[in-house]
Amino acid sequence: MTMRISRTRIDLDDKTLQKPVLEDYGETVNALGDLAGGTDDIDLNSGNVVTATVSTSEETFTFSNPPASGIAGSFTLVLTNGGSQTVNWPASVDWAGGTAPTLASSGYDAASSTDDTATNKDNPLNASINCPANGVIIGCGGINDDSDQAFAWTNLTEDFDEQVRSAWFHSGASDLFEAEQTGLTITATIGSINANGRGMALASWGPA
Repeated sequence: MTMRISRTRIDLDDKTLQKPVLEDYGETVNALGDLAGGTDDIDLNSGNVVTATVSTSEETFTFSNPPASGIAGSFTLVLTNGGSQTVNWPASVDWAGGTAPTLASSGYDAASSTDDTATNKDNPLNASINCPANGVIIGCGGINDDSDQAFAWTNLTEDFDEQVRSAWFHSGASDLFEAEQTGLTITATIGSINANGRGMALASWGPA
């Protein structure tokens, strides 16, 4: 393994960094500027946040230097005026729902927006929520209790159960739904009813 360390940089040469705890971190921005149409490459070696403006003619994006096969990677593209011209993407891009998003002709494009929300303080914690096709529902529950508490979720897959501080327990769950959901009831059952405080919040997002 070749690792290079200086006063301002640690280069692991695509090797594994295990169990880090990150705080107050930043990401390199690859600013492509105002594109004049044609073909432009998004090189992931140049940064995982990419900004660009579409303004004059048809634009085609290509991608280069992704992680090696079997390793996941991600980047954020902030595109301005993307809908003002035709934008073409590589055939390898697998869009949610099989269709590229509709881009704004003026201003920035956001990856997603909140489609529905719900809250509840009963036990079991329960609420109904809508979700568009190929969307995601995320739930979070909490209780103030001196004893160890566990949450049992229905219609969502639990992601975590944890004690965040003395007498406070939180749980989270989520799922992706290929089919549209209308009035889907989500429940989170806790071990005991405690008058000190409990609650659940749900939110759903559709594809970009």
